[in-house]
Amino acid sequence: MLEAEGGPYGPNKVERLVIVSTDWATLPDATTWSLVTNLPAPGRAAPRSHAPATVLDVAHLYGLRVWIEQSYRLSENVSCAVMPPWRQAFHSIAP
Repeated sequence: MLEAEGGPYGPNKVERLVIVSTDWATLPDATTWSLVTNLPAPGRAAPRSHAPATVLDVAHLYGLRVWIEQSYRLSENVSCAVMPPWRQAFHSIAP
């Protein structure tokens, strides 16, 4: 993991660019991510309500996002017969 600096991105700017990869020699497409975050870097004053986040924190948060999206996709395939009534109602109005 590394934090890049240049253009509108940097540890002391509003947006930060974090690059995460499982293999820095080959940079495989499936496991290399370029992430832009507005979470402030540690040691930088946070003008917003966001807490400072290290490069590792940003990578972990993105990993959680992927896990949540996958869980949601799997839940969409569950039969309406086992869904709670509020969920069934949502499915009947959602496109």
